Amino acid sequence: MDALEAAAKSNTRETGVRCVEILVQIARDKESTSRVIVALERLAKEASPQVATFAGKHLAELTMTDEERAIAALAASGSDVSRGHDGRVFSVHIHRDADIVHLRHLPTLHSVDLRGPAVTDAGLRVLARTATPRSLSLWDTS
Repeated sequence: MDALEAAAKSNTRETGVRCVEILVQIARDKESTSRVIVALERLAKEASPQVATFAGKHLAELTMTDEERAIAALAASGSDVSRGHDGRVFSVHIHRDADIVHLRHLPTLHSVDLRGPAVTDAGLRVLARTATPRSLSLWDTS
């Protein structure tokens, strides 16, 4: 790992980016994740600007909680995520079955709104296994 970090700092942008990619692959081994995070933290501060930005992006991804990943995935798919005054997720508006699985990572979820023909019985079965919101709304579902 030290050699990859050193190479990322001292060589070309392409080499630096490739070294970061390899470190991220190594992080898939749970025993190595903490060492990779430390290396990426140093690269985000000490490498060339382009490599530092790339390392910082991957560092952020590696250190996200399951809840943060779920919120990011829901937002990326066009679902609406609302938070209460305390910053906790309060309600979610979902438009397709594939996003329902993310609800299991939202422990403070109060309300779920499922809308549109891309929400089906299969999605409701997933919902029944993954989340227990206090309020559930269904609109124009299949």
